[in-house]
Amino acid sequence: MKFESKSAAYPYLYEAKDDSGKCLGRTPLGWLQLTVFYIIFYSCLSAFWGTALWLFYKTVDPVVPNYVLDDSLIGTNPGMGFRPAPPKGNSDTAMVWYQINDEDSQQYWIDDLDKFLSPYLRNDSVPTVNCPSERPTPGRPCEFDVESLRMGPCKSEFGYGYPDGKPCVFMKLNKIFDWKPQVYSNATRPKDPKMPKELQTLALRTNPQDALIWMSCEGESPADRENIGKIDYYPKGQQGFPTYYYPYKNAKNYLQPLVAVHFREPTMSIIILLAIIVLTIVLIVLIIIAIYPFENDIYLRPLPLNTNKFSTPSIKINDENDTNIKYLIEDMEKFLGPYSYAAGEKNRVECGFDKPLPHPGKFCIVDISAGSLRECSKENGFGYSNLQPCVFLYLNQDHDWKPEYYDNTQKLPDEMPNFLQNIINSLNETDPRNDMVWVSCDSDRDDIGNINYFPNPGFPGYFYYYSNEGNETPPFVAIQFENLTTKIFGFYIIFYSCLALFCFIYYTLFSKTLNNHLPKYILQESLIGTNPGLGFRPTPVYEGTNVENSLIWLQSGDPESVQNWTKLVDDFLKPYDSYDFKTCGKDYNYGYSTAQPCVFLKLNKIYGWMPNIYNKGEVLPESMPQGLKDNINSEDKNLIWVSCEAENPADFEHIGRISYYPDQGFPASFYPYKNQKNYLQPIIAVQFKSPKKNVLIYVECKAWDPKITYDRADRKGSVHFEILID
Repeated sequence: MKFESKSAAYPYLYEAKDDSGKCLGRTPLGWLQLTVFYIIFYSCLSAFWGTALWLFYKTVDPVVPNYVLDDSLIGTNPGMGFRPAPPKGNSDTAMVWYQINDEDSQQYWIDDLDKFLSPYLRNDSVPTVNCPSERPTPGRPCEFDVESLRMGPCKSEFGYGYPDGKPCVFMKLNKIFDWKPQVYSNATRPKDPKMPKELQTLALRTNPQDALIWMSCEGESPADRENIGKIDYYPKGQQGFPTYYYPYKNAKNYLQPLVAVHFREPTMSIIILLAIIVLTIVLIVLIIIAIYPFENDIYLRPLPLNTNKFSTPSIKINDENDTNIKYLIEDMEKFLGPYSYAAGEKNRVECGFDKPLPHPGKFCIVDISAGSLRECSKENGFGYSNLQPCVFLYLNQDHDWKPEYYDNTQKLPDEMPNFLQNIINSLNETDPRNDMVWVSCDSDRDDIGNINYFPNPGFPGYFYYYSNEGNETPPFVAIQFENLTTKIFGFYIIFYSCLALFCFIYYTLFSKTLNNHLPKYILQESLIGTNPGLGFRPTPVYEGTNVENSLIWLQSGDPESVQNWTKLVDDFLKPYDSYDFKTCGKDYNYGYSTAQPCVFLKLNKIYGWMPNIYNKGEVLPESMPQGLKDNINSEDKNLIWVSCEAENPADFEHIGRISYYPDQGFPASFYPYKNQKNYLQPIIAVQFKSPKKNVLIYVECKAWDPKITYDRADRKGSVHFEILID
């Protein structure tokens, strides 16, 4: 509500002129009636929710959950937990990390275990029984004495081993109501291949009455297995959880059994040692950089595209017309721009070994003529035009830097190439040509070919008296790779020929180990296993995609749509001319012209697999459809039975009647499959007689045999597709 002024709001707060006594727009009686209404309304609302909550609690048992084991979300597969737990701030990690020389670092883990184990301390006011000599009863569960001598070093008085660098970690099995373990013992041989052999041996030596829910700890990776050291389990002689603690019935005072895992010899400071090594290497590199700051780095031109100071230059050329060659030549011309001196420049002088050094303010001319650079000159396209590329090398300019030179009186470096050593040794000690910063290029590959250096394999010493005035041009050496392409081409011909020969020999030897008719691994040993899946045809592939779909979408009024589906079935049934599919035959367009589509099912081939047939009078699975049960019990047909039905409750109303041709299953006489010549899988046609139109129907078909397991999530023993008829 909007008022034009403060005075206009006063009558709304209290109206005295008509003696009505209105306050905030209501009389006292109006306010009383509104208050009574809300009191009654919220009282009724509270009573309703209170009654609903009371009725809800009447349906809940405070001891027994409504849903247990397979019916519950938890299921029947208990997980494991461990203590001590990492600090709350590090809840996303499972690392137990402490410093053995830091008591504060250890104390957190010790305190966490003290807190966790406090309910296990002996308390005479809590009734327990000493299992297994006594059986637990409601209200009197089995005790678990964490202070007994059987706990070894994993007790509070020893700091649970943390001060000694031999920590204990307590393991527990998560509680699942009414879950009963099925343990390994000498009566039930362990079959799990992942179970450690020593634990299997221990289980085989254990009587059933002493059997445990066995547990083991080991390094997760090969490196961890080297560093984990020896492991002990406490209570002593008990590498697992006793079965007399189960089943868990939510009994009062119940305590879960624990296993303390004692790491006797863990390798300490693995991460710290690695860090020290890394830091030492970094420190050495920093010291080297401080002593040798690398101010005289060597550079090259041309600079390839997408090159930065952190990447290794890579010059790639393919042929004479390569656009990259044009870029490289342009970059070389750009680099040589400052070397094209204007005629008569007074600060440029010709230098040489037989001439005096330039005076201050004078700079040596770098000769870039064809006579000096020869094949690496601009006139010759820097060698790129004939695929014999040149690279220019030059040193970074350092103010007042003067190099030291080699001569024949010194011991030359062993890594210096022979041709440079020969040049240096051929020069007299006083020869001015000794004043060279020599250059050599090499490769770790033999196909690099001959390398030429222009004008000389080094930088003349008379260039290195820079005044850092910014207009001097550094000397460079042109490196030409003379017959690079020929040798690389020959190398790759030989390399790939040898590689092809090796692969051919390897493939031939591998083929000799294979049998054209008998697989090397069959049934349980193979990846396919012993559980055949179902397939269906026709498999839809819609226009614009190459992806197979599971939707059979028939437009019954469109002849083109009918023709598309019948053609797919025609292609599939070409080998099956002798089969009689009745109304699912070709004469009836497989039912697609009458909006009664037929879907053909086949059982995937598994070499050597033999069915175990459901026959008349046998106990049949509860999940098997009743109609199929009646069919099986009517007569012995020796079939791998098949049923198709709606996948969801809503689909049952729309799927209509279903018929099977030639019978409701695959004849067992076709098995086992042995890769016979001209073998044809048995198929059956499933016809949907009256599917509802304009409704998407989800269909699931199953194969029924005692050897076939069914899993909807992984589509084992079944196949799924959809039908939509417009």
